Amino acid sequence: LSTHHVRGPAFPRQVPTQCADGELNGNVEEELVESVTLTGAALVRYIYQAIKLKREGAGDHMSTLGNFTNCYVYFGSVNMPACKRAISLHTESHAPKFAAVVQKDVECHGLQEKCIVHCSRRTGYKALLSLLQEAGIANDF
Repeated sequence: LSTHHVRGPAFPRQVPTQCADGELNGNVEEELVESVTLTGAALVRYIYQAIKLKREGAGDHMSTLGNFTNCYVYFGSVNMPACKRAISLHTESHAPKFAAVVQKDVECHGLQEKCIVHCSRRTGYKALLSLLQEAGIANDF
């Protein structure tokens, strides 16, 4: 989305370029989405929860399990001191997707580019916000 009504030298460069025209198709989605493989504690917790949900037959399996794809703990637990410290110190293994987001954000800052990050409150928003704030302090942004 842009507030510029006419393209010209002041019009911001957008990547992928088709987004400037509001076209979202398979090709644009491939450029926007970056796949991250779950590893470490995040993978172990995801598998544990998948087995537990299947055994119990509880609720909406995919939406509940989706909470564990970003963080190794349920979104409501990320502010507990032990969980917060673990995510902060071991981001690569406890929140690999968030580690990729923070790394990309730091890269954009180095290139003097803007970066937009979307994250739902139910999928670890507070943990991601905390990690981005830490990166901001470390990298002066």
